[in-house]
Amino acid sequence: MYIARMLLSNVPTDCQEGHLRDWIEGRGYRISRLNLTRDPFAGGSSVVVIVQLMNPGKLDEAVRTLDGQILGGRKVQVSRAADIPGTLSRFPRSVA
Repeated sequence: MYIARMLLSNVPTDCQEGHLRDWIEGRGYRISRLNLTRDPFAGGSSVVVIVQLMNPGKLDEAVRTLDGQILGGRKVQVSRAADIPGTLSRFPRSVA
């Protein structure tokens, strides 16, 4: 089984999962899973987010729509994450 996900980078360092979920879902994309990771070695200055949508068929549209949008004064970079073989149990955190 392959799980389609999108990768968000250049996310504001003070961004919280709930705010990010509201930002994405407010643009019409319901989230199934979200994982926000801060790089502890970068002093919290690097935030990377992996998102799985409820409707995988909307993934490419979501990437096109969200890429370059401003969140907290930063231009968020959004790309399609590599399709990763595995199960949902490997995805560490749910916000649904």
